Amino acid sequence: MECNKEQKEAIMHRDGPAMVLAGPGAGKTYVITNRVKALIDEYGVKPEQILVVTFSKAAAVEMKERFEMMTGGRRLPVRFGTFHSVFFQILRLAYHYEVKDIATPALKYRFLEETLNETGYEVDDKKVIQPLKSVIRMATKNDEELERKNKEKEHEAFQICQEKIRKHELHRRCRRGAHV
Repeated sequence: MECNKEQKEAIMHRDGPAMVLAGPGAGKTYVITNRVKALIDEYGVKPEQILVVTFSKAAAVEMKERFEMMTGGRRLPVRFGTFHSVFFQILRLAYHYEVKDIATPALKYRFLEETLNETGYEVDDKKVIQPLKSVIRMATKNDEELERKNKEKEHEAFQICQEKIRKHELHRRCRRGAHV
């Protein structure tokens, strides 16, 4: 594939990060994979120092496969991943998290629901969006007393949530047999 001036400029960009914005079929994957190859071959960047982040798993897999084809099938330690997979890797490597350690949406919802109930927020609908709408509505009123009360409830809610998370973390550690 022949590349245009902008693509060539993005591929040969050397210092600092580069963001490639283009529509479907415009050659973003081509540009990114060729840039990674240029960073290694032309500029001497170590493959293990290169991180390619994209939105979808399919795009990350496609980029990795194309890059491996470009390098003759060599499995260089360039990291390709989604935002979620990269951040989970950080949690896994830095804090020894596993999938089971991440709070499920149901657990997050339970913490939010309990916190809203314990802090006195009036919630008609138990769905997450309704409490958030009522908090936003209350926070936008220009009543100083209401604003002060909201700040107190916000602080109280934050502390209750922190305590629930701390208890959950202690329980999780105890289940794993870790020292507390």
